[in-house]
Amino acid sequence: IALIAELQSVTMADLSATPSLLTLIGRVTALAGTYAMIITLFLVARIPWLEREVGLDRTVYWHRKLAPYSLGLIVIHVATIVPGYAMLEGSTWPAEIWSLLTTVRWILPATAGLALLLAAGISSYRRVRSRMAYETWWVLHLYTYLAVVLAYAHQVTLGNAFLSHPLAAQAWLALTVAAVGSLILFRWVLPIVNGLRH
Repeated sequence: IALIAELQSVTMADLSATPSLLTLIGRVTALAGTYAMIITLFLVARIPWLEREVGLDRTVYWHRKLAPYSLGLIVIHVATIVPGYAMLEGSTWPAEIWSLLTTVRWILPATAGLALLLAAGISSYRRVRSRMAYETWWVLHLYTYLAVVLAYAHQVTLGNAFLSHPLAAQAWLALTVAAVGSLILFRWVLPIVNGLRH
């Protein structure tokens, strides 16, 4: 819904001017990358019916294949939105980054979320992962959940698709809550309950 809402607002001016085109690419890649990130969370949430239907090995395999594309799209979002805004405002990239971090609400938490995603992504490359203890990699990966939460507020308070379409914002909230809730329920709560019962 959010992606459709974003694309519906595109005008010829957005496609003809470089700053507008860069910000459009930034907004679309943000939506696609975050949606893919949410799907990767569902894939490793150990949802019982999903595991029964396709198996844990396949969901983990899909998670590993999809996660780099998700992170790549989010990096493209940052790499296009910052220069796009800088061109629109006639400032330099460093000045624009500083302005976003210090004056725009929720950008600082989103930046922290990106740093956590990059740490999880880099640590998952085979060469890097082979040099660290499994426990270290696992803890870094847990921060992915926090990264999704940290980035959420800037999406719905600044995202064009959400500001102009309340239904898209509600659907995005429902999707995010369902993903994080599935992780908490099936990866933490139920195993603890089952462990105590047995």
